[in-house]
Amino acid sequence: MKSEQQSIVLVNCFFGALPPWMNAFLLSCSYNKSIFWHIFSDRPKPNGCPSNVLWDQISVSEFNERASSKLGFSAEIRPEFAYKLCDFKPFYGLIFDDFLKEYDFWGNCDLDIIWGDLRRFLTARSLRNAEIITARRRKMAGHLTVYRTAARIHEQFLALPNIRELLQDGDYQRFDEVRLTRHFREREGNRAKRLLLHCLPQTLRPKPRIEWEAEWTTGARVQMDLPTTPRRCFSWQSGRTFDGYGKELAYIHFHYLKTKMKRFDVDGLQNCQKIVVDENGIVAERWSGQPRHQKAMHRSAIDA
Repeated sequence: MKSEQQSIVLVNCFFGALPPWMNAFLLSCSYNKSIFWHIFSDRPKPNGCPSNVLWDQISVSEFNERASSKLGFSAEIRPEFAYKLCDFKPFYGLIFDDFLKEYDFWGNCDLDIIWGDLRRFLTARSLRNAEIITARRRKMAGHLTVYRTAARIHEQFLALPNIRELLQDGDYQRFDEVRLTRHFREREGNRAKRLLLHCLPQTLRPKPRIEWEAEWTTGARVQMDLPTTPRRCFSWQSGRTFDGYGKELAYIHFHYLKTKMKRFDVDGLQNCQKIVVDENGIVAERWSGQPRHQKAMHRSAIDA
């Protein structure tokens, strides 16, 4: 995996029926040829999965066994509430370390995403200077946070107060976002201390060094305000993603919009030139320019 360009793998663990937009997710991955995804799921690998998307089948019980073994204490999720996985995201680098150790960076990600050109945002400079890179401004992002593999930052997380009780609690405790955000903000201190730290050379800043000064994607408020924007939609165009004003994004995150969506036209994307995302659904535009609509339905396999 070692090369001049630092290697990156993004990890997702998902149980249950694959989402109806999965084809769009996979297509957007395929355009990021220098980045890998590794998905752990109880569903079989979809047909037509691009070569940079790796897939391993794992049951809930197998995940629980693996997590407990790696963390050093009993930790499990319930099949009926797999959302608890979010609390474990910052520990995927430990739980799946045998799959990830060859990469320079690993990250956690979600599936309710259409990816843009990630290397435009995960720049060589950022990867050289930081141990943690997150897609939210001064917030840890469950949908995309990237960690330097060699830094073994999960060891610091395991030392946090009450972490064992938090992971063993059956309810989602928002560790991946709210609690880690609070932890790193408290470390940075007030604005004066942050400015002082910012003036220090990278080598003298406290580790892990974190890069979180920009907003890369579509937060919930941006999704709520989408109907008032000039374009009234987000779009993916030949490997790049844009918001309703035409600003380029690292990716489209539609966790709020998906609760309203009823239309998913994402089959047969070989000739796709554009994908439009709005509150109605996700619609592909082929080379003919004519979108094809179909009723939303969940699938356990993806058409080639």
